[in-house]
Amino acid sequence: MMQEKVQILVVEDLKSNSDLVCAALEDTGEIEAIPLFSGEEALEYLETQHPHMILSDIIMPGISGFDLCSQLKENPRLKDIPVVFVTGKDDATDIVHGLNLGAVDYVTKPIIPEVLVARVRAHLALSFHKEQLKVMANTDALTGLYNRKAFEGFLSEFIENKKEFALIYLDLDRFKPVNDELGHPIGDLLLKRVAKRLRYVVRAVDIVARIGGDEFVVIISKVHSQAIVEMVCDKILKNLAAPYNIDDHEICISATVGAVLYPLDADNEYDLVRYADTAMYHAKESGRNRFTLFEAKLESIVSEKQKMEEELKQGLEKNQFELYYLPSIALSDGTVQSMETLLRWKHPQRGVLSPSQFLEHFILSHLEEKLFVCVIEKVVQQIKLWHQKGILDAHLTLNLTHAEFINRNLMRHITEACRKAECPPQLARWIELDVSESYLMSDIDFSRKQIQELAKIGVTVSLDNFGSSCFSIYELQSMPLSQIKIDRNLISGIGNPSSEQALMTVIHMITSLGHTPAAIGVETEEQQTFLKQHGCMIMQGYRFSTVLNTEEAERLMTEKKSLC
Repeated sequence: MMQEKVQILVVEDLKSNSDLVCAALEDTGEIEAIPLFSGEEALEYLETQHPHMILSDIIMPGISGFDLCSQLKENPRLKDIPVVFVTGKDDATDIVHGLNLGAVDYVTKPIIPEVLVARVRAHLALSFHKEQLKVMANTDALTGLYNRKAFEGFLSEFIENKKEFALIYLDLDRFKPVNDELGHPIGDLLLKRVAKRLRYVVRAVDIVARIGGDEFVVIISKVHSQAIVEMVCDKILKNLAAPYNIDDHEICISATVGAVLYPLDADNEYDLVRYADTAMYHAKESGRNRFTLFEAKLESIVSEKQKMEEELKQGLEKNQFELYYLPSIALSDGTVQSMETLLRWKHPQRGVLSPSQFLEHFILSHLEEKLFVCVIEKVVQQIKLWHQKGILDAHLTLNLTHAEFINRNLMRHITEACRKAECPPQLARWIELDVSESYLMSDIDFSRKQIQELAKIGVTVSLDNFGSSCFSIYELQSMPLSQIKIDRNLISGIGNPSSEQALMTVIHMITSLGHTPAAIGVETEEQQTFLKQHGCMIMQGYRFSTVLNTEEAERLMTEKKSLC
């Protein structure tokens, strides 16, 4: 394949000089010289063309070489073209003036062809290198799409040119769990595939950029109606939702999209980005894998969510989150067998909030991992304190979300919390993690491996909500679990013969496999009696204790009194 020749514009009013310069360039076999004979001709040519370099005389009728260079440097599209003056003027003042205008070099007449070609080649190489650096500075290294810097430049340019366009803001759903579960190399390959699909969906003239970990933006040019935007958003969602086959993994993710129109919805960069982000958040709140076009009423709805996100960050920074406790008791003597840790947010204006009032905001704000780190650090500090006081004889239990359980940094977060608190590593054995049955079932092999890794540092895992879904006997038997907690819906069915039969079957199944059954949500004497009669000797619920603050929990552990 023939290599494309470098195009150099030669602007010289004397044909003899022009012929000499063009011949020297053409003789290299690498350069196509384009002769023009005035500054006016050059400007007209440059309206539609973009040569690699311009060689220009200075003194010409009409527009001089200085004027030509000055006008080029004021044009955003042409300002990076290197200009070399070729002239008989060798006055130092003129040379300095030309360089100050933006020229890269000065070649004096009479022309020595070898010198001219050598200097042209040097500046072409430098120009090519600068262009490569510019491309690198504006390109996302992973996906090859534009990056945030380039996107902001394009957005500014579109607004400056008063072009109608749509800004589409999209965020991948469930990317973080995939990244945590399958590893960053798979996550990176997935992002590359997403980028490729996005480029395929839109036109070549449209701008696609990656501006964050799993955040992308698209600028669709020449958009005159919302119907077109809706069609593009729908195409994006459908294309991204198709399964991805990567290294023998079939991965299913989706996206949530927000869109805004210029100038219909906003006429400046700040509002356009903010409104597109607002629309995207509203779509995510509505269920994900969908798109929302911005409308004015959304701003007040989502601004409250954004305010909450800021308050969450402040809550973490200002240590506004506290642990509360709900004991599980051993029915044999009524003493505390473990303490389930419950998080409460002591909000300065909203009062004490439970996780149901703020956890979803943490997830949407991608702050869930920071919250977990905060909680595990508090748990470890409490374990150390109670150990020092000589009253630690019960596990502290944490309920994990699915994302927390499959996070490959889970064990590191625990060991780092122990190191930070200067807590002896052996005290990690007092940490018990509660994982829902459905979470363990989502990937049996990974779950087993994760539990085995945690066991290496002494951390145990209990199965929560058992009986809420289908779990095979073999899988249950092969899991190294410390305890199996029966779903509270089965407990609440005590008094109903068919429900009681199901509960007895579950208790028998757990004990026959060598595991310890525990009942959650025990509230009545009838429930306590039934469970005890059928071999379930560990219970938790308001029948025995309400939620305790740290002082109350410490008193309970110190006194070691029976709760039944």
